[in-house]
Amino acid sequence: MRRRPRRRWCGRRASKAANGKCLKPAAHLPSAVTIDSFTIQHDAVDPVGFVIHHSSKRLGILSDTGFVTRNVTDNLRDLNGLFVEANYDDALLEADTKRPWPTKQRISSRHGHLSNTQVMDLVREIAHPALARVVLGHLSADCNGPQLALGLLRECLTSLGHVQTQIHCASPSEPSEWFAL
Repeated sequence: MRRRPRRRWCGRRASKAANGKCLKPAAHLPSAVTIDSFTIQHDAVDPVGFVIHHSSKRLGILSDTGFVTRNVTDNLRDLNGLFVEANYDDALLEADTKRPWPTKQRISSRHGHLSNTQVMDLVREIAHPALARVVLGHLSADCNGPQLALGLLRECLTSLGHVQTQIHCASPSEPSEWFAL
């Protein structure tokens, strides 16, 4: 498998990141913000996840991926916040009568989307006391639900002793409130 080099975007006054070249950021990024990308698996050309750094805070963004690799897990350690897709519940996808079998296979494949179970496995790997918030997004309207996904996430975090971690489900049609990390 071809390994893609990590990219890093730096604030406008930084000329080079610690691990290589910097790309010119948008003008509104403060100089202390860096954005690292890492390779993920999805049925798209060169899909990536992101970790945004500012001061001592780290926010991970993982969506449109079908499988959590060791590289993904390693990049999402020591976060203060995480946005992650929880696209489907295994049982609801299996029972869905609207989608043909090949579509269900693509959704649940290594190049499709993450299930609630896969998200809980990821959270078990990366949760730590400083993980302040997890936001679930990209939920299927037919094969998942906010109460189901949030309930599983709360149960997972509680079993790990991380009851302080705030959880939220992003709406597909309205912006979420601002969250502090």
